[in-house]
Amino acid sequence: MTNRMTKNPIGLAALWMLSMAPLVSGAQTSVSAGVLRVQLGPVSSQAKFVVGPAAGAVEVFGVPGTPDGTRFGGVNAIDWVSGAGDDQLTFEINQAQQFDLAVNTGAGNSQVDVKYVVPPTAVAPIRPTVALHLGAGFKKVQVQLESFGRSVDFGLGGNFGAGDTEFKGELQYKQGSQEAKGLMALNFGAGLNKAEIKVDSEARDLALDLAPRFMQELNTTILSDDPSSSARVRFAPVGVASGSKIGFEMVSAAPSITLDHQVAGGAGADEVKLGLTTLGPATVTSSALVNLGQSMDKIELAYKGLPSTLFNLQGTVDLGGADDEALLLVDGILAGGPAVHCGEGVDKAIGFTLRTACELN
Repeated sequence: MTNRMTKNPIGLAALWMLSMAPLVSGAQTSVSAGVLRVQLGPVSSQAKFVVGPAAGAVEVFGVPGTPDGTRFGGVNAIDWVSGAGDDQLTFEINQAQQFDLAVNTGAGNSQVDVKYVVPPTAVAPIRPTVALHLGAGFKKVQVQLESFGRSVDFGLGGNFGAGDTEFKGELQYKQGSQEAKGLMALNFGAGLNKAEIKVDSEARDLALDLAPRFMQELNTTILSDDPSSSARVRFAPVGVASGSKIGFEMVSAAPSITLDHQVAGGAGADEVKLGLTTLGPATVTSSALVNLGQSMDKIELAYKGLPSTLFNLQGTVDLGGADDEALLLVDGILAGGPAVHCGEGVDKAIGFTLRTACELN
């Protein structure tokens, strides 16, 4: 046998590569206590997971060491861990019961697409979660929730390593939704980071907690134009030291709206626009706690409603040093109002009744 292998160098090389393959990929796939675990070594991957619609059914494609189309049963969570290398991962989840997803990649470029559907058969309250921990490198992430469930509390957590990141997150709560809750807690690493968050809700009651951190550009839109009971939103972005462009626009038909802004900028020039439009008679309670730091910052707070809409506004806008501009627009009945502190420089503050160290009004 030794002589035959020696005389056939091609066969010897192929056998050597096969013997080394498990060491290169380090692929391990297993199911334990309802968790489908995939662990890979330093190798690039392109995998797809199809979950449901049957409860606990998962079909996998492109997973090293596992034949395409392999089906697993009794699964209520996926845990993906990969070492250094480029990853392209797709997760299509359609489940009426609790199902969680965790993705942890090493250094390298990562593209992660998650589409999570909660069907109308989800009548019991569920709290599905998606946790993303992506290593250094370019990252492109898209997460979409489409929920028809009666009571769904969706949690998305993201920790993105150094390198440019493009993120898109979309939450859709369809007709039939009663209690719709959503959390997005995102931490971006060093790099050029852009984030887009969209929420479209037809739920009776909507509650959101949006906390993206350390991105240069953020665009957030919330549409809740169907008749509903209440809408509660916490918007707490943190910009980068060099300055960020932060946008928030909400349109709601709810008669009771609670909106809390907690915005932190950096030493560089920040541009912030925060807007709310009510489509019917409403009572709005809104707090704006804004700290934009040094440099030339601009902020606009716009509250628009019917002549009878009551806006209970409070909070503090701190513009820091340099020449800054702050604008408060209210179309409705104003009760109270946030205070603005302008600091050093030649500052302009329009629409605020409580002003400190502002040269132009």
